[in-house]
Amino acid sequence: MTLSVTIGEHSFSIKNINLAEHTADVNGAPVRFDFKHIHGELYSLLVNDRSYSVQINSADGADEIRLGPHIFNAVVEDAQSLALRRLKTQAQPANSEVIIKAPMPGLITRILTAPGKTVRAGQALIVIEAMKMENELKAPSDGVIAEVLAEAQSPVDKGAVLIKIKSA
Repeated sequence: MTLSVTIGEHSFSIKNINLAEHTADVNGAPVRFDFKHIHGELYSLLVNDRSYSVQINSADGADEIRLGPHIFNAVVEDAQSLALRRLKTQAQPANSEVIIKAPMPGLITRILTAPGKTVRAGQALIVIEAMKMENELKAPSDGVIAEVLAEAQSPVDKGAVLIKIKSA
């Protein structure tokens, strides 16, 4: 089994997973691991003899991972779900709309774009502060900003629509 994992802006491949021996290959390098559920959203993760306490909140097919004061958005896909996502992306109509939602509750500290601006995939659009950490939300694809619904220095709830982008 091969898994494609994206955490924040970093993507990697996990292959040759052996649950009995607690080993896997991550981007081709051998790794020893152990992963145990502690309670609720709290897990213990051991990677190459380094221990981590991880809090995982799953929603909408993505996971929010908290490691100490840091928050990361993560997506784990097997080969089938990865292929399906790629097909959906390729089949997306030319003039479709992409909606950027708040991945967590927080405060909008900066808006880095405006309606009518052309954006590229990966370009920073908005900055949210949550738990004293700033998180940049980036454009998932090329397009033109259709609407900015968020306001700087205003609080937002998780899932709030912040920006609408017309696909290029």
